[in-house]
Amino acid sequence: MEPNNPINAFLDTSNHLTYCQADDLFSLRMLGQRLQLGQTRNSHAIMAGNVRTRYRGRGMSFAEVRPYQAGDDIRTIDWRVTARTQKPHTKLFEEERERPIFIMVDMRSSMFFGSQHQFKCVYAARIAAAIAWAACHAGDRIGAMILSDHGEWDLRPKRGKNAVLAFIHALVDANQQLSNPATRTGRSLAQFLEDAKRIIKPGAMAYLISDGHDPQNIRAPLCTLARHTDVNFFKVYDPLEASLPTKGLLTIGDGHARTTINSRHVHQSFTQHFNQQQQALKQALNQAMSTGINAPVNDDLEGLLLDVLGYRANALSKSRGKI
Repeated sequence: MEPNNPINAFLDTSNHLTYCQADDLFSLRMLGQRLQLGQTRNSHAIMAGNVRTRYRGRGMSFAEVRPYQAGDDIRTIDWRVTARTQKPHTKLFEEERERPIFIMVDMRSSMFFGSQHQFKCVYAARIAAAIAWAACHAGDRIGAMILSDHGEWDLRPKRGKNAVLAFIHALVDANQQLSNPATRTGRSLAQFLEDAKRIIKPGAMAYLISDGHDPQNIRAPLCTLARHTDVNFFKVYDPLEASLPTKGLLTIGDGHARTTINSRHVHQSFTQHFNQQQQALKQALNQAMSTGINAPVNDDLEGLLLDVLGYRANALSKSRGKI
């Protein structure tokens, strides 16, 4: 094909709307510094850190007093309460624990799609990079898993800027292997979660960024993972996937060929399929007591992340859709 053929235009790896660019992901560092990655579960990590948890033990922050039990450290006895009640009481403290951040990104062929704004894989990479920079700014260890049709990238948790840079380069490498949105090979989302169960240690916080196009069989591994890990699911989708126009002809290309369809003939079944996927994903997240966040690619990235993860966002903003 000719280099200037419009079918090949979106296969240009320098096109920032089709393929994620390292420079763009680096530039999200300032946005990351404005985000706060919260913690909602007890942490069971074994290293000391700067995250306060409900884990009771030896620490700096007083939690409560309770009756002395066999095995308690006598150094924690509260002598004033003991003298007042004539029964031994001991102090409990909130212990500070480390909280690794795991970022799980779907870079399979279904993410290589976009209509008017940007490809899903680009938006997913930008969300992931901003979260990584936020974790770096907070001093958390950063681990990552990237799923593609050609395999998986696993980055074990490390601290600092170099950990973010390694993650960004892995994202770009995985992203630039994409070339056809119709290819369906490799591992499923359920298998990805099965791998995460073995890799992500208790007490971590996980951010899963995917279009969730194959929610079948994810409930069991998601529930198992969520028992010891806070899981936050960013569902990335293109507005065209949620609802086709009711009239007119649509031209669809995969980088090698194009076809035209009458949207009126497929509108209802197409919308129904999307809603079924959305409902299946919502049920799995509800059963796992995990957070789901809708992230359409036409949404302003900064606005989305500040609403969900900004310092003043105690909960999901009403302006952002929960799955």
